Amino acid sequence: MRGCLFVIVILILLLFLLQFPLIMIGIVITAWGIREWKASTRLQKKKTRSIVLIVLGITISLIGFATNGGDSTNDRKSEEVNFHNSTIEGPKGNVESEREAERKAQELIESPNLTERERQQLLDDLQLEAVTIDRVIDGDTVVTESGEKIRLIGVNSPESSNRIEEYGEKAKKYTTAMILGKEVFLQRDVSDRDRYDRQLRFIWLEIPKSVRNEQEIREHMFNADLLLNGYAEPSTFPPDVSYSKLFRKFAEEAREKEVGLWSIGPNGTTSGDFDQKAENGDFANCTELRKVYPNGVGKEHPSYNPKHDGDKDGWACE
Repeated sequence: MRGCLFVIVILILLLFLLQFPLIMIGIVITAWGIREWKASTRLQKKKTRSIVLIVLGITISLIGFATNGGDSTNDRKSEEVNFHNSTIEGPKGNVESEREAERKAQELIESPNLTERERQQLLDDLQLEAVTIDRVIDGDTVVTESGEKIRLIGVNSPESSNRIEEYGEKAKKYTTAMILGKEVFLQRDVSDRDRYDRQLRFIWLEIPKSVRNEQEIREHMFNADLLLNGYAEPSTFPPDVSYSKLFRKFAEEAREKEVGLWSIGPNGTTSGDFDQKAENGDFANCTELRKVYPNGVGKEHPSYNPKHDGDKDGWACE
């Protein structure tokens, strides 16, 4: 029985030694020093050697504790950085594989002789789809040559088709000038389609070197371009929130500069994330709602309530 216990203790010590070698070495040296101290006391000899051993052992143990504690802290920081990158700066996924894809993308984009096959591989790696825009419905809604309706994620431009909102026509003309008849690159977030069967997408004007880099987003993503130039307000609908913090930042910049639809007033000209009622709840009746939204609100607006939609056409208080 004693033999088994001895073997178990030895195995535990060996495992501890492999996991925390400095701590174990320090403990052994400290124990040796204590043993020397007792022997010196018994024989009435000087304790200099024992003191050195004890101090050395304790020092080595503390270094071991500090090293292991630092590794744990670095691991936690690394996890926090990865979480931040995956949830804020781009659609969720395997961060390491996405970074590797972006590294390859940068090499290919900078290549002077990019073949069609390499270009398609590049799009596949970045999870982008090349399409040509055939028609513009509103500032935030377009149609591809294949007939697919695309609703831009995270932005809301003033209406110019079913109903007219101030700055709606300007937003539509801007989108028309920027992407009509041109090849663009679609990026999906979490959802594929909305309730109206429109594809929900981010639109890139050029193939980006990185879908995470803020400068790339500012310069090459059309959703961001609309916000920065005041042709749309930020409009966040979970779970498609990968760029929502950046979008709000871009819109704040445009509002501070009073460009585009913000030149008319600090509340813009359509519904969005900055609307107070979007955060504070519902209106008691249509009279109160129209004081803020003279043309009423649609089903996607946070202040929409079915009780205010008498004809059930998806638009309240029109």
